[in-house]
Amino acid sequence: MKRFLILLLATMLVGQVWAQDYFYREYTNYKLKFTVIDAENHYVSVGTGFDKKPTGTLSIPSEITYPQNNGVTYTVTAIQDLGFSSCKSLTSVTIPSTVTNIGYMAFSSCSGLSYLTIPNSVDSIGNSAFYGCGLGGMLVVGNSIKYIGAYAFYGCSMSSITIPNTVDSIGASAFEGCKWLTSISIPDAVTSISNSTFKGCSKLASINIPNSITNIGNSAFSGCTGLASITIPDSVTSIGDSAFCFCDSLTSIFIPEGVISIGDNAFHACNGL
Repeated sequence: MKRFLILLLATMLVGQVWAQDYFYREYTNYKLKFTVIDAENHYVSVGTGFDKKPTGTLSIPSEITYPQNNGVTYTVTAIQDLGFSSCKSLTSVTIPSTVTNIGYMAFSSCSGLSYLTIPNSVDSIGNSAFYGCGLGGMLVVGNSIKYIGAYAFYGCSMSSITIPNTVDSIGASAFEGCKWLTSISIPDAVTSISNSTFKGCSKLASINIPNSITNIGNSAFSGCTGLASITIPDSVTSIGDSAFCFCDSLTSIFIPEGVISIGDNAFHACNGL
């Protein structure tokens, strides 16, 4: 019995080690790291080998073979947390349709990144995933995303983005500091505009707020100096502190009767009202 328990424990430990296994694949100008996240189904996540980061155009493979494990082929289903962070010379990324999750700070500070297509397979964009990226060329977002994390596109340079109707949650500061963003439409499935979601989007001239929204968070539109008018739907019951402060181009706003709470300085320095 004792021998059996020892063998069982050893097997469990081997399984745990294997579940954390990883390997590298070297390409002409860069190295990628693949981490096994599901040994049974042969799923891996991908990131950069930090000693040889990719530059220019990167096409992430959908599958990879691990020679040291009897040539097993793994499917790439996730971009690792911090996977390509600070790859400042990366200009374009193609993410395969096998990927379902883009991790925390996955492409943060990729300041040279201009072109990106997020495939329909992706359902979650992690916190700060594209924090401080360029994205001034073209950004295409797939139609299966349900969650956009906090600070996901903070400080990016895109002028427009279409948020798919599948999205039901947008984290705090998700688009904060996107000073070139001119218009955006919030999907009907979203029920709350989080704190600072669009703070500092100085060129934002129009936004569609659906009837599903019940709460507009603190500083949600603070510093949106290009916003001239906005209609708050009847579904909204609360407007947070400083929600529209320093929106100095705002000349008209409709507040429905159902609003029972308006925070401090909600319309501070809106000199056009």
